[in-house]
Amino acid sequence: MAEIHLQECSSIASSPRRKPLPNSAKIPVPYSYTASDDGTDENLLILLHGLGDTHILFTKLGRSLNLPQTAILALRAPEQIPFLYEQAYQWYTSFDPLGDLIECPNPTPALDLLRTVLAHLIDDCNWPPPRVHLFGFAQGGSVAVETTVSWWKNDSGRGSVARQLGSVVTVGGPLLSYPMLEKPCPTPLLVFQRRFATEECIHIIFQGLCQGTGSETTR
Repeated sequence: MAEIHLQECSSIASSPRRKPLPNSAKIPVPYSYTASDDGTDENLLILLHGLGDTHILFTKLGRSLNLPQTAILALRAPEQIPFLYEQAYQWYTSFDPLGDLIECPNPTPALDLLRTVLAHLIDDCNWPPPRVHLFGFAQGGSVAVETTVSWWKNDSGRGSVARQLGSVVTVGGPLLSYPMLEKPCPTPLLVFQRRFATEECIHIIFQGLCQGTGSETTR
């Protein structure tokens, strides 16, 4: 008698070729979304700008990359920097009432925002977590790696490798916290940092985030 073997269908394999557009009602900040030019939305690249910027230039950056089978989502930070008249935004409160930079800022509001966005993209737009990639510059880079750690801490208990994010790239943005993880996050990490950055900064990112990581030092 022939044996019948049943295997659970992968969420990645069943993902539709063209993903639904994000719903602006479920993403509480301005954003720009560009579907893949070749008609296949295999990967999603989320771009996070730095302190004092907006998502506009990062939208142009994402389109200029012209990555195959990759959709681009550029998000604008939620808070406008006080005392400035130009369009300058921050992911979390970065200055005290005197205008001095806060040494130990609290990124929690930004992490809550990104978790809301990720939940919408994964649950409503059919993006498998391993196909979602984060790229952040400076403060946006810190938000990217902190979000990756937060996502893994909250979802690793489910025991599903499919819940991990695809990758994270940070340019000049270190971890702000000292996370304690029972299981190291397997999400691949690429760090770009200037040579004068302390070794401790790079060490914190590696220890807090990934088992296997890569780094690149720039002048």
